[in-house]
Amino acid sequence: AIPGADAEAVGLLIYTFPAGVIIVDAVHMDVGITQSQGSINADTPEVGIGSVIATGDVSALNGTSTFMDYVTESNAANCTGTATDSTTEMTAGGSVIIPASGGLAHTVHFNAADTWAGADSAATLSGQVWIAWRFLGA
Repeated sequence: AIPGADAEAVGLLIYTFPAGVIIVDAVHMDVGITQSQGSINADTPEVGIGSVIATGDVSALNGTSTFMDYVTESNAANCTGTATDSTTEMTAGGSVIIPASGGLAHTVHFNAADTWAGADSAATLSGQVWIAWRFLGA
């Protein structure tokens, strides 16, 4: 839920990796936000995929790296269902390694941050997120 007309980061848990060592090679999202109350139609929030759910009074995801460590923030075109299509391939520094314990969380979240035009208690997400990953054992 988007609480009101202010800067706010929100997120949704979309996947949890199994316990153990995981390697993430690439993540792709094609996801749209659809308003339910008309107050955020024209908003263009920053959206991304991260290992931690976005929270707090912030209008950008880039202040906390784990809000967007799988897919770096992109601006959504609107909040009327237009999908944001972004891909991150883990090439420059190699694949992301999630250890069995410590390090990155085993969770994957769709995150959005904006200075919202108003509240929306029932905005929805539609689309797909693809994760190319490997399980290396417990």
